Amino acid sequence: MLFLSKVENDNSDIYMSTYSGENWTKIAKLNKNINTKYWESHGFISEDGTQLVFASDRPGGFGGLDLYISKKTGGDWGPPVNMGPEINTQFNEDRPFLINNGKTLFFCSQGHENIGGYDIFRSDLQPNGLWSTPKNLGYPINTPDDDVFFMPVDDGKSGYYSRYKETGGYGKEDIYKITFK
Repeated sequence: MLFLSKVENDNSDIYMSTYSGENWTKIAKLNKNINTKYWESHGFISEDGTQLVFASDRPGGFGGLDLYISKKTGGDWGPPVNMGPEINTQFNEDRPFLINNGKTLFFCSQGHENIGGYDIFRSDLQPNGLWSTPKNLGYPINTPDDDVFFMPVDDGKSGYYSRYKETGGYGKEDIYKITFK
């Protein structure tokens, strides 16, 4: 499955396409529980296909873009739930990745304790159902610039991210792999 955001008339909605083994299906807009007249973007689905996490600036949030989670019920996405004040701040939270069967969240934020701009954070779902205080992944992943895309792999033990460097590399932005000790 591929989730993508499409901007039309200053509004962003989330669409999905599936791969049939030979071709991708035509994109289909997700239901009205997910897409509103507000900005929805960067949907990511858990490994078991039952949870969708995404960013939205819909009313009722903590400020800017907030992260929401929706569970699949009856074959479609149910009403999303704001991930709460432990994850969301008065600033923007965006680009969520939900791994380890919905128990580990990586995302970027302009809030929390950051180095500057957007930084990448990790939070884990605790046994009581609440998210842990987000932990900044630190330097060299986070810099004073905007650091927004981190795709975790290997249960979050490593991941890929894009980085702009004035010198070195192969282009304006390159993809790097980082492995945590």
